Amino acid sequence: MRKLTLKRGKDFVASLMKYQVYIEDPENGELVIKGTNCRKLGTVANGEDAVFEIGDGAAKLFVIGDKMAKDYCNDFFQIPEGGEDIILSGKATYNPTAGNPFYFDGNEDNEEAMENRKKSKRRGLLIFIIIFALCLLAGVGVGLARRYLKKAENNKEKEFSKAGMTITLTKAFSLQKDDKFDFSAASSNTMVSGIKYPFSEFEGSNTMTAYDLASRMRDQMGVSASSVKTQGSLIYYDYKFQETASSPTFKYRVYTFKTGNAFWLVVFGSTEKTFDSKTADFEKWVKTVKFA
Repeated sequence: MRKLTLKRGKDFVASLMKYQVYIEDPENGELVIKGTNCRKLGTVANGEDAVFEIGDGAAKLFVIGDKMAKDYCNDFFQIPEGGEDIILSGKATYNPTAGNPFYFDGNEDNEEAMENRKKSKRRGLLIFIIIFALCLLAGVGVGLARRYLKKAENNKEKEFSKAGMTITLTKAFSLQKDDKFDFSAASSNTMVSGIKYPFSEFEGSNTMTAYDLASRMRDQMGVSASSVKTQGSLIYYDYKFQETASSPTFKYRVYTFKTGNAFWLVVFGSTEKTFDSKTADFEKWVKTVKFA
């Protein structure tokens, strides 16, 4: 075994967020990042020197924003084989469209890593569009007559629970399996996602509020977003995304919550054309949310 020291430069960019540190581990991996099975080593905070124990074999070291952003907010460093301790450094980079990723210093000679950065800048929040497209595809092939007959049944309420989040939607929804979200459900034209952020991922989480989280997330979206709004005890913002000038625009409403041990984002999405007609449903459904 040897020691790996990761020095994160202090910067105002993503200063409240702790980045997640993973290492390639084909045998005991718990998360797949860019096609590589990885095991979590820990986190690195703003201005912190994080020390981990790693093996002597060659491996990729990944630093990601969080599970939801792992496919576009990431960077990796190729650790060589050997028994000597390793010291690496890097810092958060201002790039809202890619989630303000952590970049390693001295990584410019790694062509694979540079190509990965280039692709990540283009992808940004396209993950939401991909998920929504998959939800739409799940409804393809259902006949008009069948949909008409099932409409009344689909409008009946149904409670869904997963990973500590419970919400009452309708029977038109079904739970989705996706490791980028803690909770995910979709109908033929609407998506609902829940993302949990343990307090350990944020510095100063004891004084940080759900409104503070909404403001920070809204500032880092890199897309057209509304100001943070309140409705009673609810805190939310809207944003929309259009991939190209000729493609449809999708719109999302993001609610933020603070529980006894974590922050949560609850996200509702649909096409922009149908979004306004669905906001009443979003407001009804979000009021049923419970966290374990």
